[in-house]
Amino acid sequence: SAYIVADAFALDGDGIFSYGETSGLSLTIKNVGAYPIDGNVTVTLTTEDPLLTINTPTVVYGHLSPGETQTKDGFAITASTEVENGHVFTIYVNAVAGDDSWTSFIHVTVYKPILTFNTFSWNGSYEPGETVELTLTAVNTGSFPVADVEGTLASSSEYVTINGATQSFGDIAANGTASATYSVSISNDCPISEVIGFSIALSGDDGDITGE
Repeated sequence: SAYIVADAFALDGDGIFSYGETSGLSLTIKNVGAYPIDGNVTVTLTTEDPLLTINTPTVVYGHLSPGETQTKDGFAITASTEVENGHVFTIYVNAVAGDDSWTSFIHVTVYKPILTFNTFSWNGSYEPGETVELTLTAVNTGSFPVADVEGTLASSSEYVTINGATQSFGDIAANGTASATYSVSISNDCPISEVIGFSIALSGDDGDITGE
């Protein structure tokens, strides 16, 4: 008898599926059976994963001889913005020809940036009345670039003024780093024993990606 399976797939564009993205998908099916299929094969994609939407699930293929493959585009999928980096979607490939049906599957991995604070350095001395430059480095440990990263610096000390609390880190590539420099003024009243703590809130991709 004939037997239809998913043989390969490809995504539109750069072929990388990222969080929040809608991508076209082309799918190659193969008849691994010993007999031909003379009529059409209707292929429908389904998933049980709530983080994946299959926008265009069904495409019709034609005749398939034994060992023959056939590729069609026209499928479309959308990843949720809530996915984790490296999440793998299982998509079931349901093929129907006449009274016969077969189910196989493909796996699609989705990628997302991960923003975190990495290191800091300063130019000057933390003394009362001084203004120093504090350089902070952010890292994208995810597998997809993040655009327009900004960092908002805050301090728990009442004796510290941050001159321009929000600075741009620019775009950060996957597994890349970027730095921004802040101007920090220390009050003349600051006790020598004061422990000055800082925190930073990072955001990129118009606020879709955050970190600290």
